[in-house]
Amino acid sequence: AAGCASLDLFSRIKAFEGGDPSAQGASRGEGWGTAWKDCLIDGLHLAEVGNRILFLALQELVGELVPKLGATDLPIHLPHHSDIPEACPGPYLLASHSDQA
Repeated sequence: AAGCASLDLFSRIKAFEGGDPSAQGASRGEGWGTAWKDCLIDGLHLAEVGNRILFLALQELVGELVPKLGATDLPIHLPHHSDIPEACPGPYLLASHSDQA
């Protein structure tokens, strides 16, 4: 539909050359090697690397369409997961963390 953004994930996966998708940037090449198989678990559902390619592509698309929604521009409402104690996370998550934003 006109005015509706879309993402060509097929081409991104097709162009994947293996390794770390972050290091390849937003490759939109025309290659068709076998590394694309690493992107899928069963030929249909995305594997970890396929999800990473999707994430990077969506991040790029959102950055182009709505720059103010960039990950570095959004306010933080909850603590970072590495700051939450594994042994007893409940009280920490229920506490007010507005002062950390």
